[in-house]
Amino acid sequence: MQASFAIVLVGLLSSGPVVADPPAAKDVGPSLFETGRVAGTDVAGKGLRIEQNRPSRALPRETPVAAVDETESAPAPAVSGVIDRTELSREIHARFALLNSCPRDVAHRARVSRAGLRASRLVLRWTILPSGQVAETGVVATAPADPRVMDCVKRQMSIWSFARPHDGAVRVERPFHFK
Repeated sequence: MQASFAIVLVGLLSSGPVVADPPAAKDVGPSLFETGRVAGTDVAGKGLRIEQNRPSRALPRETPVAAVDETESAPAPAVSGVIDRTELSREIHARFALLNSCPRDVAHRARVSRAGLRASRLVLRWTILPSGQVAETGVVATAPADPRVMDCVKRQMSIWSFARPHDGAVRVERPFHFK
C-alpha cells in the first residue's frame, strides 16, 4: 500500500507518468522508487567517517633548479647575407601597412575604444633566413605601448616572408610608427 502511494504521489508531482521497475529480489531495503530517497540514513546515528588526506602543515621542499648558462642557447643564424635594399624597402613598406590594423583589431577583441589603447612608436627587429622566412622577431616600444598591440605586431611579423637573401641570413631593424 505504501509503495503504490509513493509511486502515485511522485507521478502526481512530476510532469508525466512514472513507470517504476519492481525491486529485484537481491536488493535490501526499500528502493528509490518506493521511498523517493536515494538512501536511508540514521541522523541520530554515528554515520560514516570520511577520511581526509590532509596535507601536513610543513611546506613541501622545493627542488632546486640549476641556473641556465645563457651562452648555451641555440646558435643564432650566421648573419652574412646580402639582400637588395630597394626590394627589401618595398617589401617592408607593404608589411608595415598591414601592421596599422593591430590597434583596431586589439580594440575590437578587447571591446575598448581605439583611443584607449596606447601605441605609437615601436622598433621592430627580425632576421630573414636564407629561405626568406622570418625568425628572431622582436618588438621594442620607444613610446608607451599596450602589450596586446605589441603581441599583435609580433604575431604578424612571425608570418612574414621576404625575398631570399644571398649568402646567408640578414638581420633587419626598422622604426615603426602607427598611423
